[in-house]
Amino acid sequence: MHTNTFQGNYKMSNNINFDQRLSYYQIGSERREVLKTSQADIMKVLPTILDDFYDFVSSHPVSKDKFQGKALEGLKKVQGEHWRTLFSGDFSPEYTQRSIEIGQIHERIGITPFLYMGGYTFVLTKLTDYIIETCGGNKKKCKTLIRAVSAAI
Repeated sequence: MHTNTFQGNYKMSNNINFDQRLSYYQIGSERREVLKTSQADIMKVLPTILDDFYDFVSSHPVSKDKFQGKALEGLKKVQGEHWRTLFSGDFSPEYTQRSIEIGQIHERIGITPFLYMGGYTFVLTKLTDYIIETCGGNKKKCKTLIRAVSAAI
């Protein structure tokens, strides 16, 4: 079995400006508008996805120790507010700064990029399933929304 022994610095680069971040994540005005117009529908399913997400991370052998004894309802509330802003399409510099701060908190408490990406893969899969189920066969709409959500996450 291969063990990754990389012990690099996971800190996000703070010398990338706001416009560069949005460009790199492929978040332009069209995708922001798609998120904004779809936010209400996404928020309908968010509580279920949050429940599933925290059930997953708090029970999986790789991540459960990070969540034992934690107030999951409080975490769900904070995560829900973060996602509400994320799906509003309002990627302001303040939002970006708050996301950096959240990343720093994750790093401090041991939520590594591996755990973070695994958790977000879980969420993205749930959201993609929801989008496909609710697009009503409109492939273009479905593809556009999946791409906007994927870029945002």
